[in-house]
Amino acid sequence: MRPDNGLSSLQDPDQEGSCTPKLDALRDGRKQIRSNHVFPTNNSSSNQPGINRFSMFISLSGTTIYTSRLADLTLLAPSSDGSFGAGMAGEIWWLDVLNSTKEDIKTLAKAFSLHPRTCAFINAEDAHERVEFFENYYFICFPILTENENGTLKSKFQKVNFHIVVFPQGIISFSFQHNSHSANVRNRIWAIRNDTVLSSYWICYALINDIVSSFDSAVHKLEQETCVIEESAFISRLDEVGATVSKIHNYRKHASNMAHLVQDKVSVVRSLVRHCAKAHQGAPLYDISLSLSAVQDHINSMISKLKHCEEILSRSHSDLISQLSVDKVYLRNQTLRIIIRITVIAAIAVLLHAICSLFGTNFEVPGEHTDGLDWWFGILGLIVFLFFLGLGVARQYKLI
Repeated sequence: MRPDNGLSSLQDPDQEGSCTPKLDALRDGRKQIRSNHVFPTNNSSSNQPGINRFSMFISLSGTTIYTSRLADLTLLAPSSDGSFGAGMAGEIWWLDVLNSTKEDIKTLAKAFSLHPRTCAFINAEDAHERVEFFENYYFICFPILTENENGTLKSKFQKVNFHIVVFPQGIISFSFQHNSHSANVRNRIWAIRNDTVLSSYWICYALINDIVSSFDSAVHKLEQETCVIEESAFISRLDEVGATVSKIHNYRKHASNMAHLVQDKVSVVRSLVRHCAKAHQGAPLYDISLSLSAVQDHINSMISKLKHCEEILSRSHSDLISQLSVDKVYLRNQTLRIIIRITVIAAIAVLLHAICSLFGTNFEVPGEHTDGLDWWFGILGLIVFLFFLGLGVARQYKLI
């Protein structure tokens, strides 16, 4: 049953309908710290009934709290020692926020001492990759890729902001459009819960890896379309060349946009690799650094594939343009030949018309008073003879 306090569920990542036995204990604990929590109990601007905009993952119990109100997370309010929630020291937590409002960000900034620059970047609508390191956390802007539901390359790819704030014991993620990245990472945590030492840095790596992996399907689809274009470049009919060139132009535009989206993420991952390679709390985060290095290699691999697609499309585009130019020259020559033939035939016909004009004058002409059609057939035969004679001379000089 749905709790009355606004919590939609407290559950495993892959079981969104079952509550865990720890719900009663969490309710009791929330009553104990309600007096000194920093979250507002009544925030109408951030309340959206029916939409679970907040999800809270707790490592020790392996559960996730889904709620539509930030006030319902008072149990997990930051304590004075910087841990998230009284009595939860040593646990790894993850707060995922969907479509955060300015009031939500202001409240979280007060609770976690976020720098005003961080809040400004989260509130900003422009999606640019960046990573900034502060005293007690580091902030990452790692936009995600979105496309239309039809999934075709004709759809426009665009960036949607995705922010990550990483603390030593927890992480806050901000997304501004429904996506599957957070759910995928929670399922991955649940799948490898017994094989991996969970940390906030590992969750950050898992989110970045899932976002980068989301580009694979689009890149693979572009590779397939590129192969089809390359194979059909030299077998396109003349009436299909124009449509094929337009299609290549669209594919090149998508390849360029995707390369730009992926290229911007290299600097962020490179900075994180250097940061994790340094000593942190007495021990270098070599495992996270190696994992992020693998993500960096994945990005470089996708960039290489996109560049290869761009080269193939560019070559196919040049070949089709050359083929189109050759076809245009051929058609122009054919048109000139037809015009020359028509001109020669018209010139011969005009000269033969002079014979008809001479016998059509109003003075006496030969054969005028002669009965029969001998003169008529004679004149007609002369005209036909001169016509074919003119054609023979024109063909002799290759005019037709």
